Amino acid sequence: DHFWQNQNLAYSTDGINFTKYENNPIIASAPEDNTHHFRDPKVWEKDGKYYMILGSQGKDGVGRAITYRSDDLKDWQYLGEIAKANGLTTEGFMWECPDFFELAGKDILLLSPQGIEAQGQKFLNLFQTGYFVGNFDYSTNTFEHGGFTELDHGHDFYATQTTLAPDGRRLVFGWMDMWESEFPEKADGWAGALTLPRELELKDNHLYMRPVKETVKLRTAKISAWNKQVTEKTLLCENEQQAEIDLTITTDQAFELAFTDQDKQVKLTFDQATHTFTLLNGDARYALIKPNTEFKLQIFIDTSSLEIFINDGEAVFTERFYFDNAPQVWLTAKAQCLTQVYRLYGQAITFE
Repeated sequence: DHFWQNQNLAYSTDGINFTKYENNPIIASAPEDNTHHFRDPKVWEKDGKYYMILGSQGKDGVGRAITYRSDDLKDWQYLGEIAKANGLTTEGFMWECPDFFELAGKDILLLSPQGIEAQGQKFLNLFQTGYFVGNFDYSTNTFEHGGFTELDHGHDFYATQTTLAPDGRRLVFGWMDMWESEFPEKADGWAGALTLPRELELKDNHLYMRPVKETVKLRTAKISAWNKQVTEKTLLCENEQQAEIDLTITTDQAFELAFTDQDKQVKLTFDQATHTFTLLNGDARYALIKPNTEFKLQIFIDTSSLEIFINDGEAVFTERFYFDNAPQVWLTAKAQCLTQVYRLYGQAITFE
């Protein structure tokens, strides 16, 4: 593969119409200690200086993140790498889409490594998206951090980027797709979809990811609401192409949610003995959570996608599915259940 990558600048006064900088590129080539993999810049400001983090691959063939600094966004000084994979198959041969930000007093490196091999129930997608939590020293360009953790446990989540809401919340969007997936809409020229905007929160060095509070604006009607003990298979929702299901389950036993359309099915199960959620959509994906007997599930159905948030974003599954009809949603459990189901979509989400 012979390709070359550089960094360029475009500017705008309204965020819609952009002008390319006349002296592009602002960084003409990768640094000498890098291969030609040199992409996906993210820029931020700190103490009057601008910083850029880039996804790259070192000369040793492993993934890494490198940084630059600038006074004016045009002339950039190479600072070097702040983190790199500790092995080709354990943390990847290329790090794409890096994002670097502070949250709850810690520094977070969010990125999409390529080439991590599966390890038991982890890292089962072709490529991953996850994060490192640590502390960054701007004076020495060093990032002391812990291990790599996957952010989302579904089949279809990649290439995240974050931004700040006006009130300071850290919001993240993901690409609801996966490399080399054969989705029907590709025939029409589409390249996946984006997730709902999600808020990130750091607790005990774990990133929680939940839908932004503004998603309540999407609701157009409450379809059902009940609080009762269920002892058998119960229908929660049917024939809704776009819906939100808010479900609180109190139980010390296993339970199952199934999204079905005739012979097609996506299934989410919980094993109380191992504290593991398993999502079956073709093959399985897994999420281990803290021991609990109360489970809050917030589920968004949108024609060909499922976004499942568990316990305020402790674990998340992002899924594409292709049914002929809107799914029936069944719960099989012996549990106390508080359920609210809403029809979507209302007004557009805006942030204030």
